[in-house]
Amino acid sequence: MFANQSVNSSAIHFEEPRALRIFRLIIFSLVIVASLLGNAVVLKAVFELTRKSVTHYLVANLAAAEIIVSILNPFIVAYSEFMYWPFGSFLCRLISPMQTFSIVVITNTLAAIALHRYRVFSTHHTRRKLSSKEIGLVLLMIWVIALAIVFPSFLFQRLTPANPKRFPGKFWCIEIFPDGPEFPSPMMRRFYMARFLLNYVIPVIIMSASYGFVSVKLRHHRNRSIRDNEITRNTSEQENDPTTQQPNVSSQQPQQQNGAGESIEMATKAAENKNSSRSRPAYGVRDRMTRRKDFVRLERDLLKMFYIIILVFLVCYFPYQVFFLLEYFGVIHWETWKYFTVIRNYAFLIPCFSSALHPLCYGTMSKFFARALSRLVLCKNRD
Repeated sequence: MFANQSVNSSAIHFEEPRALRIFRLIIFSLVIVASLLGNAVVLKAVFELTRKSVTHYLVANLAAAEIIVSILNPFIVAYSEFMYWPFGSFLCRLISPMQTFSIVVITNTLAAIALHRYRVFSTHHTRRKLSSKEIGLVLLMIWVIALAIVFPSFLFQRLTPANPKRFPGKFWCIEIFPDGPEFPSPMMRRFYMARFLLNYVIPVIIMSASYGFVSVKLRHHRNRSIRDNEITRNTSEQENDPTTQQPNVSSQQPQQQNGAGESIEMATKAAENKNSSRSRPAYGVRDRMTRRKDFVRLERDLLKMFYIIILVFLVCYFPYQVFFLLEYFGVIHWETWKYFTVIRNYAFLIPCFSSALHPLCYGTMSKFFARALSRLVLCKNRD
């Protein structure tokens, strides 16, 4: 996934100051450690649950993919710092394709979470829960689709001799497609464009459409809650009105003399039954309104968390995606732009923040993950 450059030009490049380079590598190291620890906490919290929802499985799947990315990223950074591949042929064929594969799993999982939130609000599926086999099938499909998208990279990633003047006996690790010696070749560019559409554009469209639908539904539920609240308030005012609560005993008074008070008792019971029948719908509306309010509030809080998670992902990955396409389609080139290497290093650093920030979003915006984080990090016992 990392751009691979040849060293055939004598162009003068901007050299990153030593202090800035050390700062970048320290930040990168801290981000990787935070990502590994944070996502490990998320996995442990989910695995400790006795009853797991679809969302829990998807969040765990997201955390697992981000752990893999965080493990592989140091190899990519080392490759960039050395400017040659020092890890051998096997890791050359594995590291970069596996990193891209894990990133595709992340985007697929975020899209699956969005589709699941849509499903929760869909009128045809609100009462049916996915079985364990169905959840397992969904997770398997996420990984299989990602593998299908990245599979050509596993086939064509290989070592090639580096520039003998600067790196004698060293190798670069690049993708060499079979349509010619040109790098990047036309087939490679078409593959990268297709991968960009499948890995970034289409998931973004799915997430936008799904959460747009959910937002409309949430607004609808909120409006219904407001209407139910007005109905309940009006009904309560009628119940508290003395003219509607007191039985008309005077009209039954003539019968009291012959019925030994039975008519008054019957009238009183009739009035109580009437009041009870009047209040039952109010209580039903009130209970329904309370349940709807709780559902809307919980769903709104959950959606806020996923909105932030997706926003973090898009903001962190967008600069590198753009840089990646501009590089491989020849818009920018290291030989003609002296800031190429420095900008690319920081464009690669930014996506690393995504995997570290996602667990932070869980811990600050979800009570469940906040409690889990408190127990695991602060060594607190369960209540």
